[in-house]
Amino acid sequence: MTVPQAIRIVSRLIVLYLLFWVVSDLTGLPREILGVRGAWLESTGSVRATYYLREEILFLGSNVLRMTTWATLAILFYQCGPRIQRFFGAEVTEPDSLEK
Repeated sequence: MTVPQAIRIVSRLIVLYLLFWVVSDLTGLPREILGVRGAWLESTGSVRATYYLREEILFLGSNVLRMTTWATLAILFYQCGPRIQRFFGAEVTEPDSLEK
């Protein structure tokens, strides 16, 4: 096994790990959407209701940001380009040599 092949395997394992976290965060998304909906319906202008609504929106936003970050990193690691090769400390090879 060559170094580029080993880097590709490790890169794909990292992709699987990141996709696991995307799926994990997706399972919590309906609860957070319903939480925002419930907080919005109960918001009567009181400080407590406004705080609860802002908190639920913050949780939803951070979950979406986290999923987007994991998915973006998964795409970058899946492509296994020169940046990823340098990240693992290997010399950058031609793209055609990775396919062999």
